[in-house]
Amino acid sequence: MFTSLRTALARNASLLTSARGAKTAAKAAPASSTKVGKAWAVDLIKEEVGKVGKAAITKAQAEAALEALIGGIKSSVASGQRVTFQGFGSFTPVTKASRMVQTPKGVKMQLPERKGLRFKISSEFKSAVQGK
Repeated sequence: MFTSLRTALARNASLLTSARGAKTAAKAAPASSTKVGKAWAVDLIKEEVGKVGKAAITKAQAEAALEALIGGIKSSVASGQRVTFQGFGSFTPVTKASRMVQTPKGVKMQLPERKGLRFKISSEFKSAVQGK
């Protein structure tokens, strides 16, 4: 199932970068007024895996695949690992140092050290967004 998902995601990414895929990518991408979220991603996975695989998958299977992917990213980053998707970007865990801050009322306080996340967009994805 994840092999099909990976293939579908790779196929969708290649559509964004190919000249022939400009029309197809425009069809797949929602209008700017449409909300893009989990439901959109589940529908996209369902459609794309159905095109690539021999058998179509259900919406519940597509949602389970998306949840597994997101859960895997969360757990890997939380454990300190860097997660990279070639052609998309990378999620990197970072530790933010403790620091002194001042509230609007003038009270100084120490913020403790905390964990954070950085996302670095790939050059291929950045070029696609910029239309190059």
